[in-house]
Amino acid sequence: MVTTNFETADNVGGDLPVAVGGGHVAAGAANSHADVFIDGLALNLHITPNTTAFGGEPYKRQTADQTKPQYDTAPIAGEHSLSSYWIRSQMSLHGGAGIKYLDTSQLDLASQAAPTELRYDTSRGIDVWTKGEIKRLPDTAVLAATAGKTWCFSTAIGAESYLVYAFGSTIKAQRAVANDTITYTVTGMTSAIKDIVIDGSNYYVATGDGHVFSGPIDNSAAGTAKWDFSSVSDVTLGWSKQRLMAGIDNAVYELAGTGPALPAAVYTHPNAGWRWSEFAESPNAIVAAGSAGTTSTIFSFTLDTSTGVPQLQPGIPIAALPVGEKVLSLYNYTGETLAIGTTVGLRIGVFQSFYGTFSYGSLTFPSRLEDAAAVTSISGRGSFLYAATMIDGEPSLIRVDLGTPTDQGVYAWAPDLRGPVATTGSVTSVTCDAQLRLRFSVDNYGVIGEVPGSYGARDAWLRTARVRFNTVEPKHFKYGQIRSEGDSGAITVSAASDTTALNEVFKTDVLGTSQRFQLTPGPCEWCQLTFDFTDQAVLTSYQMLALPAGPRNRLIQLPVQIFDQERNRHGMTISSPGRAKKILDTLEAFESNGDELTLQVPCLGIDAVRVTVEKFTFTQTSNPTPNKKVDVGGYGVLVFRTTS
Repeated sequence: MVTTNFETADNVGGDLPVAVGGGHVAAGAANSHADVFIDGLALNLHITPNTTAFGGEPYKRQTADQTKPQYDTAPIAGEHSLSSYWIRSQMSLHGGAGIKYLDTSQLDLASQAAPTELRYDTSRGIDVWTKGEIKRLPDTAVLAATAGKTWCFSTAIGAESYLVYAFGSTIKAQRAVANDTITYTVTGMTSAIKDIVIDGSNYYVATGDGHVFSGPIDNSAAGTAKWDFSSVSDVTLGWSKQRLMAGIDNAVYELAGTGPALPAAVYTHPNAGWRWSEFAESPNAIVAAGSAGTTSTIFSFTLDTSTGVPQLQPGIPIAALPVGEKVLSLYNYTGETLAIGTTVGLRIGVFQSFYGTFSYGSLTFPSRLEDAAAVTSISGRGSFLYAATMIDGEPSLIRVDLGTPTDQGVYAWAPDLRGPVATTGSVTSVTCDAQLRLRFSVDNYGVIGEVPGSYGARDAWLRTARVRFNTVEPKHFKYGQIRSEGDSGAITVSAASDTTALNEVFKTDVLGTSQRFQLTPGPCEWCQLTFDFTDQAVLTSYQMLALPAGPRNRLIQLPVQIFDQERNRHGMTISSPGRAKKILDTLEAFESNGDELTLQVPCLGIDAVRVTVEKFTFTQTSNPTPNKKVDVGGYGVLVFRTTS
């Protein structure tokens, strides 16, 4: 803090201490004969019509610039170089769901991760995976009603394709060519099914009374019992590397031979409470996952070919999950990719064959751990994975694009298919049939399948991320604009902000056009749009236009006298040796400090305004006199910026 003493018009011959940047109102300003008071520093005005050789300037007040010139230097061309409205647009959302605010990250050039410009908050019943198009997903229908835990699988044998499903103690299949439903006869099977897998031609069923049954999917013969195990055991079946695997209690078996006695265990976990949950495969091994307590681990069982016939070797752990997170499902995709469904979400792992290692990334779904949702089954179609989970309490699928990373080891995802009506119950399995149609089973409900070409059974909507233009300062969101396509249907737009609830602002069934509409939520920190779709309406882009809503600051220019001896507007003479130098030092200290000050100019109607010194100019128009050690005197021009 800098303190100076100098004389004022109503304190001639005395000292007045001034604390630079102290922020207090000048004492005695109301009855002083000075003109200007800056935190107690008293000055006299020197207003002239125009700039003169004697250092005069006019008194000015003007609006300060609220925005600064913007230039696009970002990796992705954007809207920062435009004038007038602040603009935010999105022309594709194939970067997936899961971001709350649009302006939160930039493109990672090293990993080519999807930028936030391609992402959104969440949706239901919407397909965002065609670049530049946002549209409805096809409807779904209940293909078969079931009771209890339900599984479904798809396969093709010859020209016939089968949708195999099981529940209770019943196994059925829907045939596509024959267009019928068959019920399998399994000799001796009366107990409820605990798990079921297929190898493409045969089904394998473990039951609660301690048997494993097998039969042909083409129903050419009845199913029969193959192996026996303890009826009180937990059992998980898997088909991997052309081997039928079973996790029975804490042991892993390869069910080969004729039975009925179990073969020797391939591996027994030392913890008697360990239970196996899923089998899959890697490029050169079978993998299995299990858990006990809060611990869950993935094991690898390699194949030893040194004896000619590949022999399964005891398991070794290759990955441990975070404490409290348990593996529920595994799915190998494209050889080196292993999708891991857990009690809190979905992770993507990669086998690096060259190094013989395995690693997995952070949660792909959900994007935030606090939104944890169990992933109970996984399948693949084309370049996408489909994972079964619960979204808002409803059994649903999410779609994951392995070709679009959003971070290291994390990929673009979005909610996908739901049932034809809202229901409850876990999704036990998901599969893709021979016609590449998705099917999934919901416990105590049935088998659900997509119906291509049918739209409109349920609501379909998408909610954008919140737009706030990289600042929390308030804005006026003035207009929105959408571009659409499609042969039929409508798009309804609703808006919400931090100050207003969601409300409809626009609706159109005139597709194939660009349409602008007014938004109503400002002034606010952020605005968020929700689009509702009917029939085959397609949204190709949207845009939001806003103006800054913060208070306008003003620039106040005041020309003042700075002399050892000067006359104020009342004709009073003020004189004190060294006075000008002290005032000059104080004003420059005010400017350098940058803190808020209190400005009062009663004769101009300026009453206790909070300001900072934007600029200070001092002009001395005569040479120092030879008989003075320090001879400073001239005119100053102060430019203040209001802060309140």
